[in-house]
Amino acid sequence: MATNQDSVKRRSVFVCLSTVEMADKWKRLAKKAGLSLSQYIQNIVESHIKKFEEPTNLNDLGGQIDRIKEMSNCIEKQQSDIEKQQLDMEKKIKMIRDRDNRDKERLEECIREKIIKVFKEGDFFEGIRKYNSDLTNLLKEKGVVKEDELMDLLHIDLDDTELVKATNQQLENLIAYNIIERCNEDLVWVK
Repeated sequence: MATNQDSVKRRSVFVCLSTVEMADKWKRLAKKAGLSLSQYIQNIVESHIKKFEEPTNLNDLGGQIDRIKEMSNCIEKQQSDIEKQQLDMEKKIKMIRDRDNRDKERLEECIREKIIKVFKEGDFFEGIRKYNSDLTNLLKEKGVVKEDELMDLLHIDLDDTELVKATNQQLENLIAYNIIERCNEDLVWVK
């Protein structure tokens, strides 16, 4: 049969504190609370345990859940704003590209018309004519170009008869000035 002394031994827990000052402090706090040191330590430890075990912290947990939901909503809103900004930027970029393409097409058409005009009008040997730099650069760089490949290399549509005629007129002028020569089916840069 268990004695009272055995029961006390089984219920006892010995705690060794870090310092004598800490033990004195606990004793003072226990006395101030009107409890024995044993009761004071039990109350502190149990209240601490309850803090983590008991569902009394549901309010704290609920508050944390609310804060998490708020943060999540804020993140979703920011993400939505970023996506809208990205769509706006993509639209602006497309508009700029479209405008640039239209400007480029207008410029190319203007250049094309000027080349055609210069070489369609007579008096080819009067004054200095500005030649299409793409044509002269291509002939100069390649040295030799097959005549039937020339329009393709210059990206000239063969259906654009006016531009083809103007380019052919430029070739004839370059031949007349001995800048290029026609050898069989080749155009050869001489200068």
